[in-house]
Amino acid sequence: MSTSAMGVSKAISSIGHCRREDSAGRSCGATTFTFRTSSRTAYSPLKVFHATEDFFQIDYFANPPEFYQSMHKTLAEMDLLVAVSDEVLRSYVTRGGFNGHTLLLENGCDYKFWAPTTAEIEALSSGDGTGNIAFYQGGINQRIDWSLIRSITEALPDWEIWLCGALVGDSKQQLRDVLNRESVLGPVKPEQIRTAAHRATVGIIPFVQTPLINVSLPLEGF
Repeated sequence: MSTSAMGVSKAISSIGHCRREDSAGRSCGATTFTFRTSSRTAYSPLKVFHATEDFFQIDYFANPPEFYQSMHKTLAEMDLLVAVSDEVLRSYVTRGGFNGHTLLLENGCDYKFWAPTTAEIEALSSGDGTGNIAFYQGGINQRIDWSLIRSITEALPDWEIWLCGALVGDSKQQLRDVLNRESVLGPVKPEQIRTAAHRATVGIIPFVQTPLINVSLPLEGF
């Protein structure tokens, strides 16, 4: 069942989107006790669950059975499910048992902010750059395919690889093992990300190909 986005922003006062990480640095969804308590006791004319990832991919998320029991109960109390991709929405309906109103709001970006100016387009067209740069912006975590990064550095020795994002888990060690001439920009302001992206030759999303990634619509794509 679908519903219009009209008026949703005014009605939403409870968003079901909580995350934690397990010992391997993987996102594991909601802290079930706190989340369940909040969803039961908080008054709202409309309770909304924001499904940003497919937490029902049990091969990826190491959650105990109690987590999924809590998820099913929580979803049963929600009035609206907002999902970032068709596949995520379908999973919460078929695996999560959600039978309420659904709304597909795919990830996107503020095009007015990110779009190049006329001067920037002319500079890019003239080739006034800083060399060949492969640029990635997002969390530097377990999703990164480090063997792919290594292959890129070996096949394209004249290229720079810029990684922009927060280092999570064992990423620092992976960087030392794989990259010896990287530029890790770290977590920076949107304006700095924009500048780096416009200087880059190509944008990459070097993720390990898993069922979770295949059904997601990463913000990195924008």
